This record gives sequence, C-alpha cells and structure tokens, in this order.
Amino acid sequence: MSLSFGRDVLRPSLVRRPAFNSLAESASAYDFACVACNSTLYLDLLDLRRRAADASIMGADHADAIREHFDIGIVGKSHDGGWPRFAVEVCHRCGTRYLVYLGWQEPNNGIDVITVQGIVELRSGAASA
Repeated sequence: MSLSFGRDVLRPSLVRRPAFNSLAESASAYDFACVACNSTLYLDLLDLRRRAADASIMGADHADAIREHFDIGIVGKSHDGGWPRFAVEVCHRCGTRYLVYLGWQEPNNGIDVITVQGIVELRSGAASA
C-alpha cells in the first residue's frame, strides 16, 4: 500500500522551542486539533518518545517518503539537532490518523529534550503502522 500524506498540522522549524525538557520539569503534554473533526488530540511526549520509531515506522519502503515530507537531510538529524522519532496517533472521535515527528535529544543521561517538529494527516489507503 502506498503512503499518502494529507494536511499538515505542523511543519518542521529550525527555531522551534522544545515542548518538553525533563531538566526544567516541564509538562510532557502536547495537544493539537484534528483537521477532520476539530477534536483535541492529547499527546504524552514521554510516552510517545518511548514508543516512537525511526522513519521506517510505516515500513522500510516508506522511510524515504517520510524523510522527504519532513525535509530530513542526508545527515539524518531532526531540525533541532536531535534524533528524529515518529509515531502514529489516531483521533479518538473520528479515526483520522496522524504521523507525528519528534526531535529527541538526550544531552545528559536521563535528561530528555523533546521538540514536536511535525504532524501530518495520513490519508486513507496509507500504509499501516
């Protein structure tokens, strides 16, 4: 099955500030509105980071399309200089699926810095995670 991206909720940025920093003891919650039904999706960034995967999350044959969509260069680093991690989230109200792109850094052991770099709707017919 082919991978088809829909509407972007969030595009990557080189200057986006982290949404979570465990050293600052900030909240690990992040939310965004569903593009289909306007319901709020809530993400627990620490949980998301634990279960997130690399760009092959939708299958190895789709990894290049994911990296291209989010403009991840040949070096393979996220826009904030960390490691790109991806997860699929589903709207609890209408079932719309999203691919979430996180930039994850661990500047010291046990310190997580997470930047939400991108969120894109996955169109029906897109490969399953």
